[in-house]
Amino acid sequence: MDSIKIKKIKFYILLHIVTLFFSCKAISIYAKPPITVIAEGLFNPTGLAEMPDKGLLIAEEGTSKDDFSGGISLLTSKGDLGRLISGISSRRESGDFPSTSLISIAPDGMSIYTGTFGLGHLWELKIEKYNILPALPFKPESLNTFMLDHEGEKLINPFDIAFDKSGLPVITDSFKNALATTNSEGKLIFSHHFGFLEDPKNPNNKIEAVPTGIIRIKDEFFVTLFGGCPYPSGSGKLVAVDKFNNQRTVVENLNLPIDIALDQNGRILLLEYAKYDSKYPCFSEKKQHREISRPNYGFRRETGRLSRLNKKGELQTILNNLSLPSSMIAYSKGGILITEMDGGRLLHVQTDSSNEVDNLIPGNNSLSERKNQNLSQVKSITNIDSSLRKIIKINNLNPFPGMHLKEENSQLSKLGAELFFDPILSGDKSLSCATCHHPIFAMTDGRVLPIGVGGVGLGVERFFGKEISVSAEYRNTVNEKISNPFIGRLIPRNSQTIINSHLLRTQFWDGRVENKISGDPVKTLEPEVNKLGLKDPLAAQVLFPIVSTAEMAGISFGPKVSHLVRDMVVKRLEENEYYTKRFKEIFGKSKIDLLQVSSSIAAFERSLIFNESPWDHYINGNKNALTKKQKKGALLFYGAIKPSVNCSSCHGGDMMTDFDFHNLLVPQIGPGKGGGTTGREDYGRSHVTFDFRDQYKFRTPSLRNVSLTGPYFHNGAYPTLEKVIRHHADMMIHSLNYDPSVNIPATYYSSVMPTRLERQLHSLAPELKEGMELTENEIEQLVSFLKALTDPNASDLRHLIPEKVPSGLELDPLPKRLKAKIEMKTEQNTIISGPVSSTKSGWHFKDVTKEVGLNFVHGAFANEIHADQPLMVSGGLCWIDFNNDGWQDLYLVNSHTEQEIEFWEENGGLPRNQLYQNNQGKFIDVSHSSKSDISLQGNGCIAADFNNDQRLDIFITGEGKDALLWNNGDGTFTEGAKEAGLLNTVRGGPDKKGDWHSAAAAADLNGDGLIDLFIGGYVNRFHIVHNPLDDFPMNHYGIGDQLFLNQGHDISGKIKFRNVTEEVGLKNDERTLGAIFSDLDNDGDLDLYIANDGQPNRLFAYETAENNTGFVYIDTFETSDTADRGSGMGVASGDWDNDGFNDLVVTNWDIELNAIYRNQTADSGSLNFKYSTYNIGLHEFGNNHTGWGVHFADLDHDTDLDLLIVNGHTPIFNKEMAAENVNLYLNLDAEGNPKKFKLLKDTVGLSEIGPILSRGSALADYDNDGDLDLAIGVNGGRARLLQNVNPPGNWIVLEMEGFLPGTVVVVKLPDGKELKREWHTGSSYLSSEDPRFHFGLGYHDLITSIEIKNTNGKSFFLNNISVNNIIRVDNNGTILAKH
Repeated sequence: MDSIKIKKIKFYILLHIVTLFFSCKAISIYAKPPITVIAEGLFNPTGLAEMPDKGLLIAEEGTSKDDFSGGISLLTSKGDLGRLISGISSRRESGDFPSTSLISIAPDGMSIYTGTFGLGHLWELKIEKYNILPALPFKPESLNTFMLDHEGEKLINPFDIAFDKSGLPVITDSFKNALATTNSEGKLIFSHHFGFLEDPKNPNNKIEAVPTGIIRIKDEFFVTLFGGCPYPSGSGKLVAVDKFNNQRTVVENLNLPIDIALDQNGRILLLEYAKYDSKYPCFSEKKQHREISRPNYGFRRETGRLSRLNKKGELQTILNNLSLPSSMIAYSKGGILITEMDGGRLLHVQTDSSNEVDNLIPGNNSLSERKNQNLSQVKSITNIDSSLRKIIKINNLNPFPGMHLKEENSQLSKLGAELFFDPILSGDKSLSCATCHHPIFAMTDGRVLPIGVGGVGLGVERFFGKEISVSAEYRNTVNEKISNPFIGRLIPRNSQTIINSHLLRTQFWDGRVENKISGDPVKTLEPEVNKLGLKDPLAAQVLFPIVSTAEMAGISFGPKVSHLVRDMVVKRLEENEYYTKRFKEIFGKSKIDLLQVSSSIAAFERSLIFNESPWDHYINGNKNALTKKQKKGALLFYGAIKPSVNCSSCHGGDMMTDFDFHNLLVPQIGPGKGGGTTGREDYGRSHVTFDFRDQYKFRTPSLRNVSLTGPYFHNGAYPTLEKVIRHHADMMIHSLNYDPSVNIPATYYSSVMPTRLERQLHSLAPELKEGMELTENEIEQLVSFLKALTDPNASDLRHLIPEKVPSGLELDPLPKRLKAKIEMKTEQNTIISGPVSSTKSGWHFKDVTKEVGLNFVHGAFANEIHADQPLMVSGGLCWIDFNNDGWQDLYLVNSHTEQEIEFWEENGGLPRNQLYQNNQGKFIDVSHSSKSDISLQGNGCIAADFNNDQRLDIFITGEGKDALLWNNGDGTFTEGAKEAGLLNTVRGGPDKKGDWHSAAAAADLNGDGLIDLFIGGYVNRFHIVHNPLDDFPMNHYGIGDQLFLNQGHDISGKIKFRNVTEEVGLKNDERTLGAIFSDLDNDGDLDLYIANDGQPNRLFAYETAENNTGFVYIDTFETSDTADRGSGMGVASGDWDNDGFNDLVVTNWDIELNAIYRNQTADSGSLNFKYSTYNIGLHEFGNNHTGWGVHFADLDHDTDLDLLIVNGHTPIFNKEMAAENVNLYLNLDAEGNPKKFKLLKDTVGLSEIGPILSRGSALADYDNDGDLDLAIGVNGGRARLLQNVNPPGNWIVLEMEGFLPGTVVVVKLPDGKELKREWHTGSSYLSSEDPRFHFGLGYHDLITSIEIKNTNGKSFFLNNISVNNIIRVDNNGTILAKH
């Protein structure tokens, strides 16, 4: 590799940042006005105040978990953001209502006032410097107290503050429902009490006022009354209180008003927090409802509002759909600043032409601070050993550090080892400490991210079992087995080795257990642990994994209060005769306690000190301990050859670490730690310090024995030391261009979040901001030196593995392969920009829904949005020529939520499916006359000829029951699912009513000429995971897919199906949303690809077998590289790269990338794919869009397959906000740029069509003009039909006489190019498409040949076919008609 070209890199980075920044500002999160996100990841920001120098103070409530995470952050006018005050207690008044950290500046500008719930007074901090953050935040004990309790009265929950004309504070106390101030003697008094409010829907129901925001206008104080539990809609008010305590109503019918301010023109601004979901009871009971993982259980996101009171006293909306907004101010430089608790965001709302907030954005000036130093400067080294001796002396390096502290083979360490390997410490008795810190992996687990509870096996071979056994503590049962609720639940961070961990002052990647000064008590985030007074961070570290539900506590112990879990662990040990005896022998006490347990395990971990490496022997005087390459690597490492390469600036000292925390722009992988609006961000150290400055920072690991402990970084992002060094050399470039397919296993692909530089630059490690210029040879030298840090004694620790453990529980089985290798192939991803082709200027899409007569409206959420998550994913449709007239008709599936059944019954009946007959391009609703207008909670549909009568039938998936509509041939249908044996009888749920079926696909699988049926199982809405760890769908168990073989007509003449799911190997109780039959290995039979939501996608290879079915499906999960664990929704198959093999694409959730897989079967000899999302010319493919329906199709008629995806957010909080644009990705093969796509929107009319809340989608040539048009199912809205207008090239359409899904047609053009298409019945998302074969031909006006390959083994050719025709062909290759 050539040396990195620094100037080009800087230009590229600057271009990327500028693009991101201006696109962020140009795209309004909401329609109007424009919004800029200034900061994200604050800890429940609840208050704002502007400093005299235009900086900002931001009150942060903290985590609300009875800790000390609250505080005040300062955002200086130069864009530096961090904690000014920290360590304020954080707990909520009633478990749900925000208990603010009040913030204000005194009228004289010289003091800051703050307070919080339960404090009983305010704090005061004198302002000395406005624009400088302190190195360490102020602590509460260093602040002055103010407004102390008086005569038994005290502040309980001070929410906001204003000042009277004399400068005295007036405070809203939301707990006391009163205004507080001070008298002339400075004593606290409550000057006004607010009476009860009325529930607008139930006047007899009186609710507490709960005063929140306050401002003074002349002699009156204007106060927002939030309204207390049960938070009924419209109960909030704005009132005014004069100096005589007279109260008047200014505005009523508000939804939880939380703040008030005056804009720059003196007009009143009101901020409403949210609407409340009445299904959630108030206060502590709400904790039993785990559907929302954040603390604001019933407050609905994206329902907040900013409004202005005009001169007429009317409330005018400025901005809707804010997500739990909590405070606001009118900024003196223009616009309005708002804090949102959801995601911890600080927003600027531009309300006029001024927008002077650029300097406020943290990190916005980071690139301009680069020093542009000469990175290629090289120093001449004449004597390598002499130079290294000098380095050793200057750095005061000592050999064999910490070896004198190594615990010998003591009785205490032996007991610790027994505990370490014994699953008795885990709630479900299924794993031990060693599961994630195993000797065969140098006391790590060798994985990118660990699988904790619910896993089976070790290392990369560890997988999620289908069931778990729970212990007696769960439900007083023994060895009860339940469905595994942890499937897909990865531990968010990589398992660090515990080798040498005793020599480190901090434990865990974020340092949440630390002991900076030896001998001082260990500090943790848990007060109960701090009370133990531990002085050994290793002993304190032991206490945390055992209380984590996903790591060790499991279903049996978690989630319970941490100290109770630890007590249960100790109780278990006391019930074991062996452990009782051993603890008494060692500690001399008959009763086991927690400190004994932690000190025992810590003693074992102290025995794992290994620092006798070649480097130590070199330091000790043996100059032959290192090779020449290793010595040169050491010189590079310590900056002796290139000053720009000085690894020791962070990895210095004897332990090769600075014990500090740094942001290295490591790509975000995995479930994250709950940060940001997505909940997927891992903010690292700031989860411990709660300081914005520490976002994305992680502990500098010791490099001792580092060659043994990959994969590397806090989330295992890189598999090799070489890749780690390359990332350090230019972390911006490598983070932006991170390709998971060459770094991590397939199961993690969709969990990679695109790097958002604009959000991370503020905390970027300054030591690496400039980058490092390294040659290939220098990288090899550094790797060689790092390997010299390995103690040979640490290379094989298998002797530590016991044969058995005292509890008698099973040990983890050793893996078959002690070390798995990921095959890495580097492929450059060139981002495509600029115009594609001027010849396509007339091509566009047009919304023709109304003009063609389609008026179908999906019935979801007719009145309001309910927390009906399965309904939110519905909205399928299918094209069907039900009357065989050559025009594609359209069938749309309807649904409804049970909460609105009464509404529908009062308004004409439940929503029904609708069938629209295509009358030469216009549609007529024939739903009722055709008897196809059934009512059910439907999902999707397919059109297939199940009884070989040359008429297409309709199969519909739904909740509780599916439906099969037999086509009678006279324009009517008859429902017959039950008679056909297709009852919705899923294995997964205890109540069939709650079973949701999703995808369906059909094909003749066993060659008997009858169409068989696959039905995807999603969830049972009533089969909920006990104590779920995540939101929907992870809080629901998946249900089984089903495969039915068509048995033909029975003696009564009825078609019957037989369930062969288990016979053919498809028994998987997972959450299927998408499925497709496709011949992916070109062997003439149909393989099956299944997209699962939150569980690994599955590719099943078809193999013939001597059984009752004639075939089985083999799961290629581990070998095909398609087992992404994203939110798998829609799926499509097509040969987009024209290599003769069909490729795959899967759509995912908006915080994941869509997955595109290139078929590599021709090279490997068996089903194999390459994850190519990062290699198709697109940056962030699908990010910020939730993809559903997806299609490979030649939409511009240039011979190659383009990619079309419809999008729409879920969960739905607001239909308008959940709508997203349709995305068309143009295949650039015909333009001379093979294997690349480019996103088109503006040039083809899709931006003009605008956002749609899309779900299912299906392509068809509805107007028979030779191009493919798009029908879209809209959740809770009107279905859409987008007409494809004027694609520039020629075309051919082939229609088969029979019904033969799986048929392949190959068109050969005069230039030798071959175009392949395959017939799919059931694809995209909840849909089926026009079964005819559509080919774009570019400017070819003649087709050399057409080859047709049926699944029944027949193959025939058509020659010299003219273009721009629809050709109908029978099963023998005879052309029946052209038109």
